[in-house]
Amino acid sequence: MDYCYHVKGLSRGLQDKGDLKGANEHFERAREIFRKFLGEEHPYTATVRNNLESLANVQGRV
Repeated sequence: MDYCYHVKGLSRGLQDKGDLKGANEHFERAREIFRKFLGEEHPYTATVRNNLESLANVQGRV
């Protein structure tokens, strides 16, 4: 799970630097890992899902 926390942190850093495509790819990867090991309803999975929704909003995809 440590790997997943690093991926999530990298995603946030990429988003802060304006690399929205890179951030999206890493958030998606983190969500896949959390979903696989913790389930869809786990708070960590929900947090990453919310990060993806916020990113989509910033990109104008919502």
